[in-house]
Amino acid sequence: MRGTDFYRGTIGSDVKGTQVDVFAGLTRRITPNLVVGVLGGYEHFDYSSQAFNGVLKGDGWTAGAQKLVFEPSARVCALWQHENAYTDSLGTPQPARNFETGRASAGIKAIYPLAWTSSVALAPYAGLYADYYFSRDDGPTDNLTTLLLLQGWSARVTGGVTATLAGGASLGAGGELGGIGSVNHIWSWTVRGRLPF
Repeated sequence: MRGTDFYRGTIGSDVKGTQVDVFAGLTRRITPNLVVGVLGGYEHFDYSSQAFNGVLKGDGWTAGAQKLVFEPSARVCALWQHENAYTDSLGTPQPARNFETGRASAGIKAIYPLAWTSSVALAPYAGLYADYYFSRDDGPTDNLTTLLLLQGWSARVTGGVTATLAGGASLGAGGELGGIGSVNHIWSWTVRGRLPF
């Protein structure tokens, strides 16, 4: 268990707050060269700054097995849009329209961090998620316009790797295939870089 109480009262940098981390684990030696284990933990932090008019706070659980780290997640992303009736630039009246779309998902990602060299750490990962898409559009449709509305249940798999350098910089690349089990399949590719300064 570790607790931190941070306060910096200088002008223009008055960050203050607390952080508490609690971890526990259990290991067992199966053979002289093989040890397996599980761990769990909880973290709470709450920082604020009047100079920057900001608050950073959060709570979360951590679970893992040996070097393998499991990252469960549940998310809901939604968008609602309302358009009032209007007359377009050609003088054609357009009726009011309501549109909504979103996705609720839950799943788990497994990460296996390892040291590639003395200054580069790699973290390959793979994830499996269940998604529920919901969409609705009460606007008029014509023969020239067709909206792709995702509906119902499907599965999604992700995979990739992140490399972290000794100075804290990182570079990651990954891919995702969504819509498994539905008529619509969605491929996504991501490349991310981070450079601390």
